[in-house]
Amino acid sequence: MKTMKKVWAVVLCAAMLSGCSTTETATTTTESATAQTLSETTVLTAGTADLLSLASDELFTGNDYEVGLVFDTESTITLANNGSTADDSSVTISGNVITITQEGSYRVSGSLSEGQLVIDVDESEKVQLILDGVTITNTTTAAIYAPSCDKLFVTLEGTNTLTSTIVDTEDSNVDSALFAQGDMTLNGAGSLTITTTNGNGITSKDDLVFTGGLYTITADGHGLDANNSIRIASGTFTMDTGKDGMHADDEDVEKGYIFISDGTFTITALGDGLDSSSQVQIDGGDFDITTGGGSALNLYTGQSQTMGSRTTTTTQTMEVPEMTERTDMADMADMGELPEMTERTDMMQSGMDTQMQSGMMQGQMSGQMGMAGGVSATTTGGTVTTLAGGQMGGQMQSGMMSGQSQMGMDTMMQGQMGMEDLTDEEIAAMEEQMAMMGEMQMGMDTMIESTTSASDLDDSLSTKGIKASTYILINGGTINLDTFDDAIHSNGNTYIAAGTLTIAAGDDAIHSDWNTTIADGDITITTCYEGLEGQQVEVLGGVLNIYALDDGFNAAKSDNAMDGDIYIRIAGGTIDLDTYYEGDGIDSNGYIEMSGGILRVSGTTATTDTPLDYGSEAWITGGIFMIGGSVSQTSQNFGEDSTQGAIWVALSSVQTGTFTLTDSAGNVVAEYTPTKEYQTVGISTPDIVVGETYTLVAGSETFTIEMESLIYGEGNEGSMMGGQMSGMSGRR
Repeated sequence: MKTMKKVWAVVLCAAMLSGCSTTETATTTTESATAQTLSETTVLTAGTADLLSLASDELFTGNDYEVGLVFDTESTITLANNGSTADDSSVTISGNVITITQEGSYRVSGSLSEGQLVIDVDESEKVQLILDGVTITNTTTAAIYAPSCDKLFVTLEGTNTLTSTIVDTEDSNVDSALFAQGDMTLNGAGSLTITTTNGNGITSKDDLVFTGGLYTITADGHGLDANNSIRIASGTFTMDTGKDGMHADDEDVEKGYIFISDGTFTITALGDGLDSSSQVQIDGGDFDITTGGGSALNLYTGQSQTMGSRTTTTTQTMEVPEMTERTDMADMADMGELPEMTERTDMMQSGMDTQMQSGMMQGQMSGQMGMAGGVSATTTGGTVTTLAGGQMGGQMQSGMMSGQSQMGMDTMMQGQMGMEDLTDEEIAAMEEQMAMMGEMQMGMDTMIESTTSASDLDDSLSTKGIKASTYILINGGTINLDTFDDAIHSNGNTYIAAGTLTIAAGDDAIHSDWNTTIADGDITITTCYEGLEGQQVEVLGGVLNIYALDDGFNAAKSDNAMDGDIYIRIAGGTIDLDTYYEGDGIDSNGYIEMSGGILRVSGTTATTDTPLDYGSEAWITGGIFMIGGSVSQTSQNFGEDSTQGAIWVALSSVQTGTFTLTDSAGNVVAEYTPTKEYQTVGISTPDIVVGETYTLVAGSETFTIEMESLIYGEGNEGSMMGGQMSGMSGRR
């Protein structure tokens, strides 16, 4: 075993923890290294959050990288329908079922229809399959099945194809085209194409390891599935899945992890991109992950895009189709007409028609993404006409049945409309019409063109990009995420030490129930509901550009987090926040501390929100802080515990363009151009000192500011609107 790579503890500083892949290729009949468990890993400290760092040279063995022979000799198996042959007596052939019964290396070529290659050896033995131009189809179970084997090595040469349909049976747990009950490693320079109906692509009930190969996986279930771990050192993966791209799940908290040191990944998943019951660690690689049809299908993002707030490469213009274009929705005109009634009944019908039309307009105007339900996300798992993740029904219901359209139905029927004077026929006709409205209303959230419902997509199937139950650690790589729900989601901690991330999220871009820490890296969030979220949010370095519909940063109590302080700490980095639709620039239900870095906030124009919002106190001791936003009852400046000067000014009118702060000598102290109109200016830099006089020019307004103390302009320090009564928003 190689010596474990040392990972030094890091406290409030950037960490680069890229693991090095071993190049060992020694041929042995036994493994020379054992798998590292999470309990053996080094603890990485980020502020108050403890993260576990896996070392790549402890997770892969020499045989994992071996693309030659794992054993000294090689046996040959040639597949052919009802005519397969083998040169080794340890291989038994029964029709199109070929079974390997002893340890060794086996080169396999040829094709089988309705066939299966079985590895059934002693549980202490290992087997290497060299797939050299193999095609196997099976319409009931796995194409390659290893029910008993200590470890299965699959080395790829040439082009190989496995196609399976998994038929559920009570006495079998086989759920993929390539299935191993024990450990499995895949490597080589060849390719493997897998298509699985009603199942996963590749499954290992222990450790699933990749050190090379080209993989194209289309599956109704998960692309890669393992219990103990998924470990990838190299390879090219293209996956289109009805569930998760990668799924690792085990009841043991030290297992069920995903580790990736390199590789190229294109994942289109109806579920999560990467899903771990414990930890996800990415040290490198190129990732392009789309989940649940992407961020454009989420209502939050739909509002932003239809408002035309920003044009990006990921932004799509969603148009509201005509109601008659919906082939799967009851035609409004087919609802029938009420029989002739008295003048009072005609008035009631007219009122109902008016309110129903108003409701339809509300549904269109308040949730255009809902009406854009014709947008489809196609996977092997089915073509889903996604109605904003099941929210079209909610939007249309609220439009048709709430507010004025509801009018208090009891009152309308019994009071103002004179219900007691109606004939039995009139009452029956009206009740029939209302029942038809109810049926239509109930159908709104099930307008789906396949067997997958919108409620399944939103409630039953998680649609996050990278998800873990305990830790997410990103040490490098180029990661592009376009997700219906959160892009990065941890029920514990998230630590980003390096890498280039581009994120478009339908909900939070980066969410942790406990601690979210950015130590370094280049992070661009083109659209999201909230940018960085956690009970504790820390930025120690890096470059962040965040465009959010709600809060740019949000620190709030999570139901899943431990008791502890709630805070936002900024000690370094360059941060640009743009909050468009609503929400605050940085919002902490506890305190805010800034000691370094650059923070620029272009806040919302909504007067209910502000660029700086906190529940207890905020102070600044270093760094550069510049904001432009709306005037609000919750507008806040830094507090008296600050050791660096801070200026907060409410303008007399809305301004646009650049604001500039100069000192008495005419030197520019600070300058910023918010992306939208503003009526509040906040500035703090080390150059703002007590006793100096400054001039602020903001649009057409000019202010002379005499710094008699470190804090100029109090705002509303410690506002309860800092979110004291609210927690984390968004889906889990």
